[in-house]
Parts: sequence; structure tokens; C-alpha cells
Amino acid sequence: MKDSETIISLKFNGMRCLDTRTLLDQDLYDLVLLTADIFLDFNKMAMKHFKLSVFHSYSLSGYSFDACFFDTKASYQYIKDPEIITYLKNNAIRGGPTESVTRKVIANSERLNNFNPFKPRSNILIIDENSQYPSKMKSKVAVGSYSFLSPDDLSKFDLMTDCNGEWNYIVTVQISHPENLHVLQSPMPPCPYQRELKYADLSTTQQLYSTGLNGEDQASLFGKKLVADLYDKTYTCCLEAVQYFLESGLRVANLSKCLKFRQAAILEPFVTSYLNKLSELRKKAVLEGDEIGSLLFKGIINRVFGVCLSSAEDYVDFEVCVTSGDMIKLLSKHTFEDFTILNGLEGTLDRAKLSLYKMWDLIRSEFGIENTKLSFYDTDCLCVHIMDPKNQFYKILSRMEEHLDLSSLPNWHPLYSDRNASVGGKWKIVTLDAISVISL
Repeated sequence: MKDSETIISLKFNGMRCLDTRTLLDQDLYDLVLLTADIFLDFNKMAMKHFKLSVFHSYSLSGYSFDACFFDTKASYQYIKDPEIITYLKNNAIRGGPTESVTRKVIANSERLNNFNPFKPRSNILIIDENSQYPSKMKSKVAVGSYSFLSPDDLSKFDLMTDCNGEWNYIVTVQISHPENLHVLQSPMPPCPYQRELKYADLSTTQQLYSTGLNGEDQASLFGKKLVADLYDKTYTCCLEAVQYFLESGLRVANLSKCLKFRQAAILEPFVTSYLNKLSELRKKAVLEGDEIGSLLFKGIINRVFGVCLSSAEDYVDFEVCVTSGDMIKLLSKHTFEDFTILNGLEGTLDRAKLSLYKMWDLIRSEFGIENTKLSFYDTDCLCVHIMDPKNQFYKILSRMEEHLDLSSLPNWHPLYSDRNASVGGKWKIVTLDAISVISL
């Protein structure tokens, strides 16, 4: 507090202010000039890297999207059919799965100086997928010719149809989890979906803890949540996800709806051109301690992915007013709805999340189902407690090198490799030195 008073006093006297109003005016003047300087510098940076001025965009997401299509010169068709928009919005778009599976895991290994020879040897593996969204944007995406299949075509449709060609599909099917797979799939059930959760859905122990923490008023804790469970369900997702579910042993039946669309890899040139450049810019920003720059360069391609999922249903036509006269003119129009004084459930499609399930399948196949216990998972991250009775942890990881980014390990580490450094879609080992993990 005293430091703030000292600074204000120095500014007041140094600027020879007559009163507080003069000081506030000078502060505002300085702030406007500083903001203008920052914005002009930001525009210079944007022009240098993307050849497009930021003055034409209202938000960073909008600018990222504009820069992408300015660079690729690609074209696509908006979805305008209300039935298709409602179908996708209500059924096909959902958040990324996140869950704490095992509350506490403890490693027991000679490497960590905590080895107890009387307990089973184990390690904790924490991995994170590099550039999950950008790597999926290299795939083909919907570009037009959206239509629902007719009942006749629906009855003849093959769920194993190739979805890597010119056409792809989003389908609504009935999915059931065979009982013999319940134990196998319970750590990370596929097909997360929006479900109305109630207090009665909790176990007796969960109800006890919930009441103890939050009292009798439980209503605010429940409602529609993204849930991963083993109940049968009607599910809408991309055809690629359905094919994965079939390969995993799930039963898929009763194809009730199918949206057909043309696809092309229109975003791939932008991602390929700028992913490495943005990674280098982000790395430079981190080294220079520029936290804002680091977040900016990380988010540009991710924002393109997000805008691709946006719905024009929620768009509004707005104008920014800087004088009361401008505001009064707009208030008098019959189209006026609301105003805001400035400065005064959903995530991604299944295709981006399949890699999470596939990596979990790979870990269990390599280390053995009986030796793997899931601690937590979150969209593009896995934490696994791995039993290692034969002391082959490193050997098996080296066998998985094709799928891993080992560049974050010290360069003297026996597993170190820069072969997949920052390669999109590869899984970076965050650490091999975790002794215990507690997830909430």
C-alpha cells in the first residue's frame, strides 16, 4: 500500500499535476498511447507472419480463421439447413473426456530411490499428446454437399464404409457394451455423452462425502454433465469412431440417421506451413519470458479448430459506439435488442478424441492389462500406474518409440530421442520421475 502511495505521489509531483483529475487524465492519456503502441506492434507481427492485418477482425479466433483461409485460398460451404444444424448441435458435438480414475498411485522403483523390495516394482507414466487439434486438422474435413440419407439408402448403408475418400458420414446408432467387456473398459469407457446426473446416481460413499462437503443443497452440483459409462445408449458420432467402437468389441445396431458430406484436406496446407513456425515462435517467447506471446502462438491453430465448430445460430449483429449520439441512433432502430457497456457443453468432435482411446489401448497391449492402472485422463493427457515385475519398463517404452515424443527427457537419458520432437499426434513423455500422483 505504501509503495502504491509513493508511486502516485511521485507521478503527481513529477507531472506537476494541479489536482487528482489532472493526474487521472494523464494516466488515461498514457494508457491509451501505450495500448495503441502495443496494438500497432501486434499488427506488425501479424503482417510479418500471416500477411494479414488484425484490423479486419473482432477477435483472435476470427483473425486465426481468416488467416488460415487467406493463406490456403480454400473454400467450403456453410451448413444452412436448420434440421442439420439442430441435429449436429444437439447430438454430435460434446466436450473432451476428463476423469480421475484412481485417487492415489505410488511408484516403487530403483530409479526413484524409494524402492521397497518387499513391494511390487512399478512406475508412473505421464504422457501428453503433441498438438492434438492441429494434427487432426491435417485430416480431411467437411466442405459441403450436406444431406441426410434416405430411408432406402439408410437400410443399405455399411458401417465399415471407407471414410477416408471423398465422402464421410456422421451417424446415429444404438451402442451397447457387452458384459464381458465391462471390467476391461471401466477405467476409460468409450462413448462419453451428455447425461442428466442426479444425487441418486452417486454411490452411498459418494453421497456421504457430497453431503458432508456441500450440505443438504445438492441441486447446484448436478444437471447435464459429460459422462463416460457402460450403459446402452443412442449415440451420434463420426463414422470413424463407430468403426473404432466395433473393433473394440462394442455392439452397434439400429442405424437411425446418417448425414453424408463431402470432405477434403483444406486445412492441411495451413497447418503444415505454420505449425513448425508457431512452435518456434512459442519456444522463443517462452525463453524470453513472454507468457502472453507463448499463449498466443499456441492458440492460433487451436482457434481455427474451434471456429470450425461454431454455429451461426448464436451470432449477433453488433456495432461499437464511442459517443452517446451514436448509441441513441441505434436505440431508436426497430432491430435493436440489447446493449453492453464495454470495459465497465462444448468441445470437439469424436475424431480428435479417438487418439486418447487408441493410446490407452496401446499402453495396455504393450505392458499388459493386468499391469496397468489408470490414474487420470484429460482430453489429450494420460497418467498410468504401471506394474513392472520383470523390470522392462524402459525396454517396452523404447519399443513404443514410434508413438512417443522422447525429446523432453534429459539428453543423457537412455531413452532420449529428438526424432518426434513436437511432432503433432505423437505423445510426449511429461515425466518419468513421478513418485506419487493424487488426482481429484
